[in-house]
Amino acid sequence: MKKFLLFMSAWLLFPVQADDALVKKILALPENTGGEIVYFNDFSDKSKLPNFRYTSQFSLDPSGGENGSAAIKCEKTDPAQLQDLSVRVPVLPGGKTYITETVIRAEDIKFSGTGIASSSIELRKDKKRVAGGVYSVYRKKDYTPGKWFVLKAEFSISGENIAPRYSIYMMRNTTGRFYISSLCIKTAGHNASILLRRPYNMTLDPAGTPVEFKVSGAPANARMLLTINSSSGEQHLFAAGENDIFRTVLPPLPPGKATITVRVTDANAGELYCQSKYDFTVRKLEVPEYGVMPDEFQRITVNGKPFMPIGIYGYQNSKDKDLQNISEAGFNCFLDYDSPSWGRRSGDIAGFRAMLDKYQKYGLKCIFNIRWQSPYTGNSLSKTAYAGNTDAVTAHIVRALADHPALLAWYVSDETTRVNIPQIVHLRQIVSAADPYHPTVGTSCYPTDLPLYGNAADIIAVDPYPIGDTGSIRNIPQSLAGMFNLMNGVKNNGQILWIVPQAFSWGGYRTNSAEKFNLWRHPTAEEIRTMPLLAALHGARGFIFYTYRPRGYQFSAEYENLRWQAIRESVKELKALEKFIMGSKKPEIIEQQPDYRCGILTADDGKRAVILTGIKEKAAGKITLPEGRWEKLSGQAEISSNQLIFDFNAINSAVFVEK
Repeated sequence: MKKFLLFMSAWLLFPVQADDALVKKILALPENTGGEIVYFNDFSDKSKLPNFRYTSQFSLDPSGGENGSAAIKCEKTDPAQLQDLSVRVPVLPGGKTYITETVIRAEDIKFSGTGIASSSIELRKDKKRVAGGVYSVYRKKDYTPGKWFVLKAEFSISGENIAPRYSIYMMRNTTGRFYISSLCIKTAGHNASILLRRPYNMTLDPAGTPVEFKVSGAPANARMLLTINSSSGEQHLFAAGENDIFRTVLPPLPPGKATITVRVTDANAGELYCQSKYDFTVRKLEVPEYGVMPDEFQRITVNGKPFMPIGIYGYQNSKDKDLQNISEAGFNCFLDYDSPSWGRRSGDIAGFRAMLDKYQKYGLKCIFNIRWQSPYTGNSLSKTAYAGNTDAVTAHIVRALADHPALLAWYVSDETTRVNIPQIVHLRQIVSAADPYHPTVGTSCYPTDLPLYGNAADIIAVDPYPIGDTGSIRNIPQSLAGMFNLMNGVKNNGQILWIVPQAFSWGGYRTNSAEKFNLWRHPTAEEIRTMPLLAALHGARGFIFYTYRPRGYQFSAEYENLRWQAIRESVKELKALEKFIMGSKKPEIIEQQPDYRCGILTADDGKRAVILTGIKEKAAGKITLPEGRWEKLSGQAEISSNQLIFDFNAINSAVFVEK
């Protein structure tokens, strides 16, 4: 069997026969490359919570973690008091090195030295301590109030039947609060990962398909081997790499299933850095009329034309009055958290189609929530009247709904932590095999997980929710800077970027009374409008607001009216900018500063729009614009002699379009 080394310029490839011995050498390398998660706790499972009985400083905050997830809270007011929280970890295999990663943030800290908190690992066997003293310190230099930080430590286990015990405490004489959003223990090794960038929809053309991968954490001289298994046998290809991007074109493959295992090694093929396996379907992708496909400019297309999703999340809001309000507000799609209940209520596909029919009635496309079919949710449908196991049920639902004109995309994950990423990847592959004509969408709020998370969906929607997310801190300056890590992560990975603008107050999730709700810093109308504009400057191609009716709306009718009106105005503005946002040319940043950003979006007809976004609560400046006849669309800024002049006293934005 021949194996080819492929060199290329863009997608032009010239095959050169590769050395069989080199392929055999790579295939013989050990599979364990590090990074395997052996313990993970995000404190959402009550059975895995630490015992707070003798640790009065520690408690569970149900919404104190990243993006409103659970967290362990430590609050210390007495400098002399010292308590630690212990978490018992299951027995781990010996002969390996491990890394702990604690996602932590702090606030209102008063220092006595250079540290906030310290964690440690001690090793125990037969209930006795056999080793310990591996410490890591959350230091003053790492501290930004309210900002998450990853605290790491490394330890080794040499013997067998040894169980680690993880402990954490606030440093002596230091007071304040810290929150632990998650604790992860993984095997040490190369922190490298592989991200599939092309093709979309996990579908290969039998005549040959360009494929593209991004590798993170491997040396510049790394090499990539693709092993292709199909009904025609096994083939091996080397992909050409440059600047972490590896490309090749697959040979013709027979229709059916194809599994591709991707291995990344050092230049001499002596060490395996990482590997991933992908299940594809090989078929001619002749898009039907109902198909929704990403194009080369990362836009989704409906009936062959670019379509800009302006949507909203909803839960139990599928009543006619709600959908009419949403449609009249200008939205064109709806992400229904409650999708599974439609099938449960009717017991068959008719319930799902009835839901889609209702959206169709109000001119709304549906991002169908199929994420419940991942086993980790505990809510998957299986052994129903119309199919067998969970995967069969998923495939049956997807195939039965794929031709509905209201279907826009499949929602396969929602802020899922990395421990569950393999299950999401599996769900995506089942969905795309059953319906290659609609993209998959996943939402992430974890910047460090994006290279792995990207394998779980065609489109990544990020939801940073930056306003008022700092726990009990009050009256501190707010900023949209928290949006950048997630947006840049998707952009750097080369994935399709959607944004989930924050259209709710954190007070609704962390309080239970109107009095407490109104202590929180709620997003203003200007902030609700500015967040999607800032994302558009970053190349976002879709906007799914969260949420139609958030928690806390019952506490303040005044704020609810303001919020809904602000959402309507933002939607109206996005629709006015649609041809600019969806243009094939990438956004051009004119000027970026810590407190503002300004750029140009260009429509396919050549017309331009200038978008100015304030990032902090104070932003002022004078920006020279390209020559043009500019007309104000919105905002408190002016253009004089081709100078954009602004002075914001709060987070705000301004938009000008070319006449």
